[in-house]
Amino acid sequence: MGVFERDRGSGVWWVRYTGSDGKIHRERVGSKTLAKQIYAKRKTQVREQHFVGPQRQHVLFSVTVDKYVLRKQNGWRSPALWLRCAKRWKERFGNRTLASITRADIQVRLNNSEPACLPPASIANSRF
Repeated sequence: MGVFERDRGSGVWWVRYTGSDGKIHRERVGSKTLAKQIYAKRKTQVREQHFVGPQRQHVLFSVTVDKYVLRKQNGWRSPALWLRCAKRWKERFGNRTLASITRADIQVRLNNSEPACLPPASIANSRF
C-alpha cells in the first residue's frame, strides 16, 4: 500500500491500497501532495468500513465481443474462423455480464464441449 510515481519523473502519482474486500485498488491521482491525502482518506474509509470501491459497469459479454471483432477484424488472416469463434462464445455467454463470468465457467465450456473455434473436420481428426 502506498503512494508511488508509476513512471519516474512523470509527475503523475498513483495510490495503491487494499480495500475491505481484500482486493488491491489503484487510483491515478496527480500531484504527490494530493496522492498522500487521497491515500490517507482511503485508509480511513477502509478502516471504518465506508469504502465501497470503484463502481463496475455492467457490460454484456456480447457487446464486448462485438466491439473486439470490429476493432480487430481488418488485421485477421482468417476472419471466418474468428467470426465463427466469436459466434460460439456469444451463444454461451452472450446475455451475461463480464463480471459474472468466472474462470470455472470458461473451463467447463472448454472441457465439456467441442473446441469453440475449430472447424468440424479438425475436431473429428483430433479424436483419433
